Amino acid sequence: MDQNYKWNYVNTDADLLINLSNLFSKNYERPLNLIFVGGLGLNYVWDNYELKDLQAPVTGKIPPRLVNPDGNRVQAVVSDILHYITPEDYEAAKKYVADPETYDFKKILNW
Repeated sequence: MDQNYKWNYVNTDADLLINLSNLFSKNYERPLNLIFVGGLGLNYVWDNYELKDLQAPVTGKIPPRLVNPDGNRVQAVVSDILHYITPEDYEAAKKYVADPETYDFKKILNW
């Protein structure tokens, strides 16, 4: 599925952090603080009629976009951005792990 689509939506959220240690204690020199974390979010969509064209008629689910792991974009991310062990690194890595070949990203993915 090679299609772009436009969505009409609004997304909003609010988060709350309360330091309970400061609320109940006047001792400001402590190694740890107890903090309450809470949040609320709201998503609203409207007039997304092209969504109906993407849905499977029986299940109503939208099929996922599949990524070709051998495609140029994926390979660019793997080779340029991710840092992983390669055969050139095996000898240096042996002082940290016994068998560095088992951690070779391209061998794990059979590339």
